[in-house]
Amino acid sequence: MRILGILISIALLSSCGGVRNPVNPLVTPNLSTAYNYPGAAESAVRYVFHEDHFTKLSDFATARVTLHSCLGDAVHAFSVQGEDYSGAPTSFPVASTSDDFLPTTKPGFIKNVAVDMTQTYYRGTVANTIQSDACSYRGVANSAEPSACADFDPKATTPTPTITPAPTVSPTPAATPFPTSTPYFWGLGFYRVRDEWCSGQGPIISPNEDTTKTKIGGVNIDLDRSQLGDSEDLLMVMTYQALNENASWPSVHYAHDSSILEVNLIGTQLSLDLLLGAPQPRPWGDNSNAQMPIYMKTIAHLEDPFSSLRTEQVLIPLSQNPLIDRIRVERIRGSFHLYQIDLYRMGNRGD
Repeated sequence: MRILGILISIALLSSCGGVRNPVNPLVTPNLSTAYNYPGAAESAVRYVFHEDHFTKLSDFATARVTLHSCLGDAVHAFSVQGEDYSGAPTSFPVASTSDDFLPTTKPGFIKNVAVDMTQTYYRGTVANTIQSDACSYRGVANSAEPSACADFDPKATTPTPTITPAPTVSPTPAATPFPTSTPYFWGLGFYRVRDEWCSGQGPIISPNEDTTKTKIGGVNIDLDRSQLGDSEDLLMVMTYQALNENASWPSVHYAHDSSILEVNLIGTQLSLDLLLGAPQPRPWGDNSNAQMPIYMKTIAHLEDPFSSLRTEQVLIPLSQNPLIDRIRVERIRGSFHLYQIDLYRMGNRGD
């Protein structure tokens, strides 16, 4: 009887605390054929927001052999194991040498990364003679004229297109209007948004000028949830400089000019083809579509008291809702430079 009692006690003790389910591996083990390429199983990725790594207007002044016909899409992804934006980051492998942009591969959980662009076409060229015209709102009633509000710094001058047929000026081109303050030249080539150039560029039509500046100049990070666990979250590390009245400006800025950024979780259910073909500026299409977004939640509000280079870490709780497939860094107001965003998979948390 004593031996039987000991055996029963051992059995009871072994069951204390419940049964732990095994934690799923960090990386999905059974990638489909579409994800069977170098880098697809990587659990982290770095994006450097420099003009060399995104499509921009000047890229299409000559005809390009590429799948990227729109502006603002990332073509190069980098490993987090290496130098950052200030050095020579380690690139993912080149995916296609037949594409003029030499796009790299990216982890399977990333569908697309894009920035808003407001310098979307050359006003002095005939419409639809440059590849990227089809991805702008050129000729659409009530659409804003191109502006350097959201673009890569410095703003590219209008090159002479050499595509066939060569576009001709008709009529005499009018200069894109800019504020009369001292020109803003940093010459670094990183993505930047300058508030005073954003009047009328946002998706909201309003008699209030400040309102027309809002929600333009942001970043879309679109995810493939099929490559992430149901209980998996991400960590986003963003390096940027939000500028305010403490910044050294070529023109006067005040306290109400301080930059405000938000990080939103959004559900779009959009395919990669639709993401790549969406006209710029991208928020215009999102705000005019009554069915988009299908889900939205603000998870971070960034308003810096000092104009300094900052690195913020934001937990991205994807596990809260299976509809989330976009991280949107939204500019509410102000001016900023964006240098780098790193994304890290945190793995399934288990039960």
